[in-house]
Amino acid sequence: MTVAVALLLGSLIVATWGHRPLLFLLRSNRDPRMSIVLWLVVLVSVFTTSITGVVLLGLPGHGGVAAALEHLHDCWATLHHGASPELEVAAAFLGAMSLFAVAGRLAWVGVRQTRIRQARRERHRFLVTVAAADHADGTNVVWLDHPNSMAFSVAGRPGFVAVSQGTRDLLRPSSLAATLAHEQAHLRGRHHLLLDIVDAAAAAVPVAPLFRAAPGAMRELVELAADVAAVRRCGATAVADALRLLSAAPRTGGLGMGTTAAGRRLTYLQRRPIHSGSAGRSVRCTVAGLIAATVPAVLGLLLFTGVACSLG
Repeated sequence: MTVAVALLLGSLIVATWGHRPLLFLLRSNRDPRMSIVLWLVVLVSVFTTSITGVVLLGLPGHGGVAAALEHLHDCWATLHHGASPELEVAAAFLGAMSLFAVAGRLAWVGVRQTRIRQARRERHRFLVTVAAADHADGTNVVWLDHPNSMAFSVAGRPGFVAVSQGTRDLLRPSSLAATLAHEQAHLRGRHHLLLDIVDAAAAAVPVAPLFRAAPGAMRELVELAADVAAVRRCGATAVADALRLLSAAPRTGGLGMGTTAAGRRLTYLQRRPIHSGSAGRSVRCTVAGLIAATVPAVLGLLLFTGVACSLG
């Protein structure tokens, strides 16, 4: 029972306080792609660690895991006494019911939100297409005959970028190219899908601070990631100029360049150099993701080890 409870405790701790270091990382102007990976991995690891803990409670002998851990340290012996089979069965049953409830709610919320968002996007797509003045040759850019400054991306099959005539008139050619690159990065990175995932997770587990904080953080991160992609193609000056001008534009229904945390994104562009190499970034993201995946389990096991040693 020790290992299972340790895993569940680690998941609870991360779900309650795990958002704090992740938000600190976001505010520290670090690589947005790494932060996106960490948020997603930590959310998933909380679920999987909880499921693993419940499964171990229900397995005979806890699947041999507890016996293996007994050889690692004698401190575990203190916490292995007094757990009756009846208590373990009851704990496993309650844990399974809780996880089924959360999984059921997640599935229900996810399906409902997916349908609602698809309907909104299709309606948005239809209205934008009807209002379009023309299409850029060979691209998925739709030009809108509208005086207001608007630039946003709409997911779908196919996804497209909508830009108004007001934006065309407002921006210099370099800033307009940066805006298009930013919106195209949203589509390539499937940022709309990432937002759907974290929104569904937050709606399914609203009591957990980690899940509540994820949607707002992810919205800022995908904008930062799109900024970085635009900088690599058009330069930081062009992206910053476009962001300053479009941040005052009316809010649109898609992912718009000027709709989220414009001030912090400008600070990021000014303070953080954007390197062109991607191999190193991929390695760092992979390593960080693998480490983050183990955090709930390791944290819970270390905490139980410390308690065992103090009691022993």
